[in-house]
Amino acid sequence: MSAAVAPFSVCPGGFTDFTFKTENGVPVPLRLWAAGSGAKNAPWIFWIHGGGWIAGKHWRPNWWVNPAFTSRGYHIVSVGYRYIPEVSIDDIIKDVMDGFAWCRKNLPDLVGKDAINLDAYAVGGDSAGGSLCTQMGILLEPSPRCVVDLYGVVDLSMAHYHEEVSPEKLDGLSHPFDEVKKAAASRDSSQAMTSGAFFWEFPPERSAKDLSSMWGTPYEVTDKDRMRMDVYLYLTSNHLLFKAGLRRENYDSDEAFISKLKSISPLYMIDEKKSYPPTVLIHGTKDEAVPIEQSYQFENKLKALNVPVLGLYEEGAGHNFESKALGPNDKYWNEYIVPTMDFVDKHVKN
Repeated sequence: MSAAVAPFSVCPGGFTDFTFKTENGVPVPLRLWAAGSGAKNAPWIFWIHGGGWIAGKHWRPNWWVNPAFTSRGYHIVSVGYRYIPEVSIDDIIKDVMDGFAWCRKNLPDLVGKDAINLDAYAVGGDSAGGSLCTQMGILLEPSPRCVVDLYGVVDLSMAHYHEEVSPEKLDGLSHPFDEVKKAAASRDSSQAMTSGAFFWEFPPERSAKDLSSMWGTPYEVTDKDRMRMDVYLYLTSNHLLFKAGLRRENYDSDEAFISKLKSISPLYMIDEKKSYPPTVLIHGTKDEAVPIEQSYQFENKLKALNVPVLGLYEEGAGHNFESKALGPNDKYWNEYIVPTMDFVDKHVKN
């Protein structure tokens, strides 16, 4: 659920920032790029960023998203949400749904009532955002006309995430181990974060000027970012991410907890559904963060429901491989982005 270092690129301009709600003193944000002037009845994309439910930022979707969707005449919304461990994954799901409800209510006034077709939308996301977007394919009303899932976790109960390990002290932490462990156990939602830099975005790899330019907002890495990454490393290395994010301490047995995991896993959520939106699945076959089997299994279940699926799998690629697709001259653009956009247009615009 982490990402490789991407080349430097300035955040696309023309956006407006909003707070769509405040929970226990924490403002929850989203960013809107309206379609160009003269847009009529235009579609929109509701994008959910990744970051392992514990970090990331809504200020900029995967770098191909803006040029790809803007060139096709879409409004773009990138929604933020609060992070674990201070809130639960259930809280995150609610944040995303509340952001969508805010969009339904407010976008016509913001972009012009004649400039948007609220029902003509797709939902997309990467990694943890891919998990959330596939959940939204079931939970949102009206349903999206298309789902774009980039290497998202669709089975939270997969053994890959729950193999027993003994929590050990880790090398490379910025803080004492006991402080990190205490921070990982926090359940104080008033301290929840809605943005956070990853290791590879810390100085000297990225300066404050670089980050501010890339994200379109003033940003400087602080001790909170470093502690956030210490907690991320502790939870993921010890297979405790979902135990923290879904409050394992509140369940009496492993069976009850696994049942909870499956109840919010799209791979199982669709078992009770007779339909699901047309779906794009993009995944690298050597992804170590989210095994490719997740997408293969999801594709098979969707096709059993006669759902149109575009499966785009890059042989030998790891997590977030398509971050290299920064524009039409990149080789991934024609192989992955153009087919994705053609598929989305077909189902969203028609």
